[in-house]
Amino acid sequence: MGAVEGAGGSRGGPWVGGGSTLHPRAVTQDTLTELNLRKNGLEAAGGKAVAEALRENATLTSLNLAYNALGKEGGAALAGPLASHAALTALDLKGNQLVVEAFAPAIKANLMLRRLNLRYNAVGAAETALKEAVKGRKQPPPVDAGGDVEDQPPFELLL
Repeated sequence: MGAVEGAGGSRGGPWVGGGSTLHPRAVTQDTLTELNLRKNGLEAAGGKAVAEALRENATLTSLNLAYNALGKEGGAALAGPLASHAALTALDLKGNQLVVEAFAPAIKANLMLRRLNLRYNAVGAAETALKEAVKGRKQPPPVDAGGDVEDQPPFELLL
C-alpha cells in the first residue's frame, strides 16, 4: 500500500461515506508507511480516531496531520500512542491548536521519532519543557536494516 493521501490528495483518501469519517483500516493497514491527512478537517474526533489506529499500526513511518483543528483533546490523544510507536519517524502537527506540553514525554520516550513539527501551535511556556525533552533523549544505537552501524540524523523539533 505504501502511502495514502487525504481528500486533498490524488488517491481519493481513506474516507467512508463521502469523506466525513476515517475508515478504521486506513491507518491499521500493515503495509501502510506514509499517511497524509493534511487539511482534512479531522478536529478532535478525527485526532482520537487516528490515535486509536496508531495503536494498531506497526509500519507507519510518516504521518502528516497539519491544519486539522485537532485541538487540546485530539492532540492529547495522539501523544499517548506517539510515545510508544516503534516505526514513526516523522510527525507533522503544524497548526492544530494543540497544547504542546503533552508531547514532551512522547519526545523523550520515542527514540525512533526523528522529526516533530509543532509550528503554529500555542507553544509559549512549553518550549522549555519540549527542548529539555529533546536534550534528555537517549540516542538509539544507529543500525541499518542489515545490522550495520550507520549515522543517524539529529532529532528535529520544529516550533
